Parts: sequence; structure tokens; C-alpha cells
Amino acid sequence: MTRKIKEVITALKIEAVYTKDEILETYLNTVPFLYNAYGIEMAARTYFDKSADELNVLESATLIGMLKGTSYYNPVLNPERAVQRRNTVLGQMVKHEKLDAKKLEALKKGRSRLISSGRPSRWAPRRMSASTCAGG
Repeated sequence: MTRKIKEVITALKIEAVYTKDEILETYLNTVPFLYNAYGIEMAARTYFDKSADELNVLESATLIGMLKGTSYYNPVLNPERAVQRRNTVLGQMVKHEKLDAKKLEALKKGRSRLISSGRPSRWAPRRMSASTCAGG
């Protein structure tokens, strides 16, 4: 109970000094996205080989979806899970009126790759084949 009270006090102090956007930016710049990619900018470069401000809606939703579990929703190792999670994020965006439902339908109809070139950028390790894992 004492810990929760301290957390509330800390949260109120933070909100008194910073805007919600600044708090979110700070958080997104500290999240580990695997492959030594800390923060949203390095995650964008690692998974999509572009800057965060160049990401499209699908790519952005993929990275935001990873916040729930960066390994479990990793688009390199678990592309099906990553797509499902991305779609959940997109659904929440529609629910909270941050994305138009018609735009979501258009995105679903369009053929898009989960990650550029079907693999992460040069910053992320590639999947290893059985021969590579065996040292061959």
C-alpha cells in the first residue's frame, strides 16, 4: 500500500512538470526493442531501416504492439503474432478515434510487408539456419 501511494505521488509530480507527450516520448526512448535497439528511433531503424518519423501507420502500430512483449511480438521471430498484435493496436486506434475505420479497411486490403525486405535491417541479427547453428 505504501509503495502505491509513493507511485501516485511520483506520477503527480511528473505530470506537474511534463506534458503527456513529453512523458510518452521519454518512455518510448527508453524501451528495449531487442537487438540492442533502445528507443523508438533505433527500433524503427532496426526493424524497418528508416527513421521513426518516416514510419507509416502499419509500421508504427507494429512497434507500439511490441511494447506488450518485445520478444513475443517480435516481427522477425514471430511475424504472425506481430501482425495480430499490430491489428489490435490499429483497432484500438479506431476505437479511440485516432484512425478512421475506412482508413483501417484500406490498410487491411493493401498488401504490406511486416518488415522491410522480409527481414530486419543490418542492425539486427538474422535468423540462423540449422547449418549455421551447428557451426557449418
